[in-house]
Amino acid sequence: MACKKSDRKPNLKNEIGILAEQFSDAIKSAARSREVSDIRAEIKGSVRSISDRVAKAVKKAAASQELGQLKGQTNKVVSLGKQQGLQATKNLRRNLCNGLDAAGQELQRLAEKLKKL
Repeated sequence: MACKKSDRKPNLKNEIGILAEQFSDAIKSAARSREVSDIRAEIKGSVRSISDRVAKAVKKAAASQELGQLKGQTNKVVSLGKQQGLQATKNLRRNLCNGLDAAGQELQRLAEKLKKL
């Protein structure tokens, strides 16, 4: 029996469908392969490692910023303490001088009273 013309021509639609199925199966097989699983695991580990490093760096930066703020506050307190200490020293000197002057005057009065006796 003679072949029809349509039987001799490959059906392009069917061929493309078969090729697409084979391509899909090849991709699925590759995705399930050991190499791809190993690469996936390696990438996952790398991402975790990087995220750990970033988290540590952020914590360190935050601690460093807090330390900087603490140093700044400490410097302010020290500076304020120095200023107040200098003022307190001036006041102490003035009060001490006034007290010594008053004590001197009292001693002078006492000496004069003793001379009169």
